[in-house]
Amino acid sequence: MNDNEIITCLANILSIAGVDQKLLPQEEDAIECIRQELGAEHSLLEEAIALIHGGEYTITPAGRFSDQIRNLEDMLFVSMADNELALEEKREILHFAKMLKLTQDQINGMLAQTKALIRNKCSACPACGAVLDPTDNFCTECGARIS
Repeated sequence: MNDNEIITCLANILSIAGVDQKLLPQEEDAIECIRQELGAEHSLLEEAIALIHGGEYTITPAGRFSDQIRNLEDMLFVSMADNELALEEKREILHFAKMLKLTQDQINGMLAQTKALIRNKCSACPACGAVLDPTDNFCTECGARIS
């Protein structure tokens, strides 16, 4: 994906995270994890934030179809980071999924996979808050031992 497509994907994720008018620490951690997985610099996240705050933002598919599916998975991941899918988040996610012409069975499958992924995905260092891989024994930022 090019930078503009990454910015759009990040803006989609931020839009979902903010649709319920609250951004929880778990959602912030999930966004940071996704930013790192995308290989996006902090500046691209800042541009996505500016896009959201610039006015009425509409969730928009970006990149190839596989990128769009990945973006939907990431939106599900962020919205489920607090182990709850708020009604407003659900509406936006279903709208996006319908734009991609996904069936209800496909959406349900993605939701089930996301629930399992949340149990095994990124966690935060208890000492400094850095996003960690679940296999890390030590924090890559501060060196703290991870239990």
